[in-house]
Amino acid sequence: MFKLESIIDKTRKVYVIDIELSIKESYSLTELSRQGKEIDFNFLLVGCNSIDDVISYIPPESAVGIIISGKGIIYRQINTNDMPIKDKLLNHILPDADINDFYLQLNKINSENNSSIISIARKSVINSFIKVFGEKNFIVGLSIGPFIFNSIIPLLENHCSTIKYKNTEININENSIIGFQLTENIENKILKIDNKEFSSELLPSLSLGFSILMKELCNYAEIPEVHNYISENRYRHSCIKIIRYTIPIIFFILMVSYILFDHYYNKVNTLNTEIQESELLINQIESLQATYISKNKFLQQSGLLGQTQISYYLDLIAQEIPETIVLSEINVNPIEKNNSFKEKIIFKRNKIELIGSSIDSYIFNSWIKKLKDINSFKDINIIQYEYKEKENKADFTITINI
Repeated sequence: MFKLESIIDKTRKVYVIDIELSIKESYSLTELSRQGKEIDFNFLLVGCNSIDDVISYIPPESAVGIIISGKGIIYRQINTNDMPIKDKLLNHILPDADINDFYLQLNKINSENNSSIISIARKSVINSFIKVFGEKNFIVGLSIGPFIFNSIIPLLENHCSTIKYKNTEININENSIIGFQLTENIENKILKIDNKEFSSELLPSLSLGFSILMKELCNYAEIPEVHNYISENRYRHSCIKIIRYTIPIIFFILMVSYILFDHYYNKVNTLNTEIQESELLINQIESLQATYISKNKFLQQSGLLGQTQISYYLDLIAQEIPETIVLSEINVNPIEKNNSFKEKIIFKRNKIELIGSSIDSYIFNSWIKKLKDINSFKDINIIQYEYKEKENKADFTITINI
C-alpha cells in the first residue's frame, strides 16, 4: 500500500484503460484503489484485443480513466510561447485543419526553450471510445498520448533518463519529461514505486489513476463529454452521502444553494445590463469619432485648421472697408468651380474671396490700394468689376492671397 496525503476526490477505485490504435486495437486494464490515505495498484488485470473483454472486467458505474495512443494520434514538441491559442497550434502542425474536428492536449515539459508536447486526435475517434466506456461507467479522466506522468516522476525509486512506452522513447530527468522520439528498438524498463515493480509502459496508466485519486491532477485533454462524466461521477457520490443526512440539513443546503444562486443570478443580470449600457456608450463614442474624423478631414482640406490666422486677416479687411462699399460674400478658401457633382471637391488654399458692390469707383480704387499696402497680404487680384448703369453701382469680385 502506498501512503499519500491531501486526498480530495471521492472516488475509491478507478479502472484505467490503455488503448493502442493500430490495424488491430489492443487494450490493457489497470485497477487502482484507495483506503483512507493509502493507494494500492494492481497492473494488467487484462491485456487483450477485444473491447468487450475489457468492458466485462469493469463493474457497472465504476470510475474509468482512458489513455489513447497509436495510429492516428499525432505528437509534436514545439515552442508554445508565441502560439498560446489552440487554433494557431493546430495550424502550425496541421495547416488548413479545422479546429472543430480535433481534440488537442497540451503537455508542458521541462526544457530550455519552454516548449510543450502537443497531442492531437480526431474527435470522431475519441468520442467513439467515450460513448462505449461511458455508457455504463463514469469517465473521470482521458489523456491523448502518454505524456501525463510528470507528477509521479519524483516518486520513482529507480530514476532513469529514458523510459519505453510502446514505440515511443520518452526522455525524463528527476523532475519531469524533457522530450521524446518515436522508435521501434526500445528496451522495456522495470520501474519501482513503494517497492512495487512495474513495466515502464504502465507508467501513464499509474499516473492517470493516481491523478484521479489524489490532489496532483494530470493534464487531461479538454473534452466536454469527459467533463460531463466527471461532474456526474462527483454528483453521484455526493448524493449517496447526502441521503444519509437528515431532512433539515438537506433543506439547509437547498436554502443556501438558492440564496447563492439568486445572488449570482441577480449579479449576472446586473452585469448584463451594465454590458448593454457600455455597448451603447461605445457605439455612441464610435459614431462621434467617425463624425469628428469626417469633419476634421473636411476642415483640413478647406485649410481652416492650418496656421493661416483667418480671424486676423478678416479683421484687417474689415478695418479698411469704406462706407460706399458693401460686401455680400466673404469666402475663405473658396471651392474650385466644377460642373459635375461626381468630381472631387477642391479648395483654393490660402485665399480670401470678397464679393460685393461699390457706388464710387474712385473710393473702390483707393480701397484696393490700401489693401495692397497691407504687408500681411501677398497680392490682391480683381477678378470682376462690372458697372451697372441702371442701379448706379458696380459689382466686383476680388481675391486676396494670404
